[in-house]
Amino acid sequence: MTSTATLRLRQARLLAAPTARTIAWPALLGGGLVGLVLVVAGRLGPADAAPLARWPGLAALALCLGAAWLLDDSASVTVACTPTPLALRRLMLIALALPLLGGLWAVELWYATGGAGHALFGPAARGALSLEFAAMLAFTLAVSALALRVMPESRGGFAGIVAPFALLTLAAAVPARWTLLALPGDGAWTASHLRWAAILAVGVLILAWTSRERRPRARAMHGIAASAGRLSAEDPAAEGGRLLRSLEGSNPLPRRSERNRRQVASHARRLAGRRHRGDGEGDAASR
Repeated sequence: MTSTATLRLRQARLLAAPTARTIAWPALLGGGLVGLVLVVAGRLGPADAAPLARWPGLAALALCLGAAWLLDDSASVTVACTPTPLALRRLMLIALALPLLGGLWAVELWYATGGAGHALFGPAARGALSLEFAAMLAFTLAVSALALRVMPESRGGFAGIVAPFALLTLAAAVPARWTLLALPGDGAWTASHLRWAAILAVGVLILAWTSRERRPRARAMHGIAASAGRLSAEDPAAEGGRLLRSLEGSNPLPRRSERNRRQVASHARRLAGRRHRGDGEGDAASR
């Protein structure tokens, strides 16, 4: 366990700089800028404006739109065959982007809730509003990761940008007793944030589940490689024939791995022929 943890830490240290270059930093900064504009507009707007227009959660939504592209990686197909797990690669992306997202949110939250005469959200609401932001961000990343899991060739950001709007629409459409949009001092304030905490937990669980490796394919690849390595020296033709028949009779890999199957079969033929020639030369030398 200790050696595995040490290996993962070394991998994370080596991957930090290359991973940082794959992050869409302009999208994150753009989301922060839009969020700041929304916060300023809400703070400077009329006092009788709708509570939703002055809700700091709109700035959180803008940040989540910028973070929707965080898990997209144009080199994902290339690095999928490396020993670095998918979960570690995604953890690196989130860990590198989180300080910027947290800093932008801190600035927007401080401006939105600062001041003595704020009518709706004051400094005491900062913790609850940060929970809302965390839930939105987890839900956005979960939807992006799920899209990448179901459609590997897709861009998860396109699905991710829909997630905050879908969550906001759901929050506005649910009955009052299930509301997610409550004001400080309302009786539903505490209950609404318990629901935000549930959304955060579900988003984290979905993100963790979609970041697992595809085990069936990995087991199939491992089994074929092991079969190719167990070709017997006593009867290589028979062993190679069994391997080739198993490859031709049942294909445990996806269709996109057909090329890999043919390469393994070709390697098995060459290995069997090489051992036949070696046995023939040994017999000639003994005679």
